[in-house]
Amino acid sequence: MAHTTQLEKNLAYCIDHLQLDDLMIGEMFKTIEEFGIASVEYFCEEFVFKCTDDEGNDDLDALGRIHDENYLKIKWRLA
Repeated sequence: MAHTTQLEKNLAYCIDHLQLDDLMIGEMFKTIEEFGIASVEYFCEEFVFKCTDDEGNDDLDALGRIHDENYLKIKWRLA
């Protein structure tokens, strides 16, 4: 039974699911480290979304319908 580390799972998710290149993987790893999140998949599922129309095209107008600035105000402080 092979033991897969979280780092290996994160790398596989970045390559297989997100199809990131080396530079983007480095940025993703840096981001989850800065936020104190261990899993790339968790970070993407909970905090990242892309607005698209029914055909899968970018729909930036949808962002205004999805994001309400007053819903949850978080004051981020990174040490």
